[in-house]
Amino acid sequence: MLQTCLLVQNLQDEKTANLLKQKLEKLGFVANVSINLAARTINFEYATFRDMDSVRRELCNMGHAPVLPKKALTRKRKPVRVQTS
Repeated sequence: MLQTCLLVQNLQDEKTANLLKQKLEKLGFVANVSINLAARTINFEYATFRDMDSVRRELCNMGHAPVLPKKALTRKRKPVRVQTS
């Protein structure tokens, strides 16, 4: 099993956290779900990357989209030359 931690939007109170935990545990292919309200994260174990995509989709459907990391620049920029007179 693989383990991951997702930063989630709109995770504000204990009631919402418990609801998310119950829904994720019902999926069947997710195990050891734990939620940290202070950090707004969900930790869980899954078997395949397809399972991970299903969890992300389910979170989006419930209105709690995972926060994706910003993409790094893929190419280097040329340095800008400053002309001095």
